[in-house]
Formats: sequence, C-alpha cells, structure tokens
Amino acid sequence: MHLPYQTDRGESRGPELLPARSAGGEDRAVLASPAFLGNIRKITTPPPTDKTAIHRRLERFALLAIVRKILSGLSSKSRKGTHQARIVTKCLRVRRKKFVEVWKSTKNGLHYYGGLVICADVWSCPCCAAKVSEHRAEEIRQAVESWEAQGGTVAMQTLTFPHYENQRCAPLLDKFGKARILMKKRPSYKTLMNQIGLAGDINRTEVTHGANGWHIHCHTLLFIKGNIRLTAGALLPLWASACESVGLPSPSRAHGVKISTPKEVAEYIAKQGKETSNWTIEKEMTKGHIKRGGMEGMTPFDLLRVYRDKKEERFADLFREYSQAFRGKRQLVWSRGLRDLLDLAPELTDEEAATSTDELDELLQMIPAKLWEYIRKHNFRGKLLEAANLGKETFRQALDVLQACAGYVCTPF
Repeated sequence: MHLPYQTDRGESRGPELLPARSAGGEDRAVLASPAFLGNIRKITTPPPTDKTAIHRRLERFALLAIVRKILSGLSSKSRKGTHQARIVTKCLRVRRKKFVEVWKSTKNGLHYYGGLVICADVWSCPCCAAKVSEHRAEEIRQAVESWEAQGGTVAMQTLTFPHYENQRCAPLLDKFGKARILMKKRPSYKTLMNQIGLAGDINRTEVTHGANGWHIHCHTLLFIKGNIRLTAGALLPLWASACESVGLPSPSRAHGVKISTPKEVAEYIAKQGKETSNWTIEKEMTKGHIKRGGMEGMTPFDLLRVYRDKKEERFADLFREYSQAFRGKRQLVWSRGLRDLLDLAPELTDEEAATSTDELDELLQMIPAKLWEYIRKHNFRGKLLEAANLGKETFRQALDVLQACAGYVCTPF
C-alpha cells in the first residue's frame, strides 16, 4: 500500500493504496491489488484534511521498524533477574491477544490497534512517544492556564554546559543531573527562589547531537507568584558553581542559562523553523526529542531519519547510545505539591498514558494471527490504520486485498 503523502523507503512490495485525481480535480483513493489478483478497485472518499499529519503518523511506524533493527541486539533485566529483549522491539508488533483489534477513537476520530504489546518507551518509541507526549502536553497547558488564572506568571529556564565531540552521552547526562540537584539543594539557590516567589516547577531533560557532540540541556517551567522576573545573570553563577563541582566545564554567559517567558519561547521556536507553525510551550516541554531539530543539532529521531536515508551505521550507533542513556528516565518531573496547587489529577505513568483509551471508542475490526503476520512483515501497520481513517469502505477494500495476499478470503467476524 502506498499513500500519496508518504515517501516509500524500500518497504516490501505488496498491495498499494494509490492517489488518483480525475480531470475535474476530484480526489480518489485507489486500492490496487498486485497484478496476480487481476483487478483494480476504486473508492471515492473525502480528501484527507491534513496530509502532513498523515505522513507523520506513517513515518512513526517506519521509524519504529528502524528502532527494532537498531536495538534488537540489546537486552534489559526483568524483575525476575532474567535478560530479555528491549520491549520497544515488540511494540505494536507482537500480539498479546488471540486477535489484533482496530479501534476508532471517539476523541479524535483516528484509529489505533488493540491487543498488541505497548512499550510506553517515550525516549525510543516514535509511536508511544507521540501518544504520551500529547497527554503530557495537555497537562502542561492546563497547568499554565490554571496558574495564570490565579495571577501567577510562568517562565521557562534553560540550562546547559559546554560539550565536545567524542564525549559519551551517559556520563554527561549523569553529571548534568547531579549538577541540577546540587544547585537546587544549595542555600543560595533556595534564597533566590524565595525572592522571586517560586511556587513549583516542571523539568524536562533532552538532548540533540551536532558537530560538538551530545548537547544535553533541560527546560524547566517556573511557576512564580506575582510578577517578579528571574534573570539569567542572577542564576548563572549558581549554575556555573554546580557544574564545576561535579566535573563539568563552566557554562558560558552566552549559552549557560536562558530565562524566557512563554511568549518569548513561541517567538524563538518560530525562528528555528520547527516542524509545525503552532508549536507551543507545552509541546516544547514534551516533544523535544520528537520534533525535527533546528540550528541546535539533530534530535534522537532525526538520527533515525538520517540512518534511514544514508544507511550509515554511525547514526545507528548514536541512537543506540542515546537510547541506553535515557532508558528508564522520567520524561517530566513535577516538583512536590505543584499538581495539588494547580488542582490537577494525579499523574499517570508513561504506561498508563500510552495505553489509555475511552470506553466509548468503537471496535472496527478483529484481525486473525495469520493476517497480522502478513501485515507486519510487509510494513503495512501504519497504512492499514490510515485506510481506516479514510473511511470504513476504504478500510474494507484494503483489508480484502491484504487477506487475499495472506491467503484469506474473508475475516472471521
């Protein structure tokens, strides 16, 4: 299957979903079986509303297949002490029920799979990262709106340090975390935060890779009482001292500390040419490793894209190094008591966010094991969902062709 808004990158040959446009400009989705099936079926459907979004959803499955290839040789220790493959290599691939389910979300009208392993690895899995990040972004939006409604202000603090080529990711990440903890424990920092009226914060650590190696940094939302503004000059000496204490180079005045208001963050992001024109502060806080990098370097998922395009093993090695360094880390860390102060519900775990569903969601189809094996073997997982998003009739036609290719003549339900 091939969608008009997807770049085909070496996937196995199989049935294709091709775009066709009539002389009058009418959009059609054309489902064509392989030549040996001997027919072509045409289905008139409404044109997709957001081709860019469709491309991104398809790309997530393509990148997840690359992640499986890159991380297949790694293992993790289970609770029982045995070593097993990283669960991300099984995500949305391995069945945990007899049938794979296709569901329609009542929230956004999009389709998703049920009955499959879900890894909830927000750092390494493009599919789980997207779902969990959407949930986290909504929480941050609510938090900012709630605090501003109470008369408070929100600023974003960014911390980083000098870094160089050939430095390893994990040691830098470890020292960076220790420096942040050390700075926040010191009386000088606590005094400064009391002076500005800090009520709480939300922290997110992320990384990009560029000519100078791993660029580890963090974004921290500061919830400040009243209208007192923190300046980078006031915080820089405290941050520099903490970095030096843990063995990191002293951060520069130009780049070590940045303090931004939400408006300034939005203006900065717009100048960087991020992947969407409506990139917001909550998306910057939750989707940093998902977006396409700007001038600061390649994001982790950019490493996957470059590896896909160039087939150079060094990019696979870099992603593998990053994945191991960030594995098990929390995506967002809320300061104690902040959620209660903002009257937010208890925080969900990544697994709860990744597997959350609505009881009103509609079950569209149950796919038997043999057919699912064919779908995943030929990388049709994302394409089948997009066929469902185009309408039930398009989905049925797509499923008919897949069944014929896999040796089925009808579905069991």
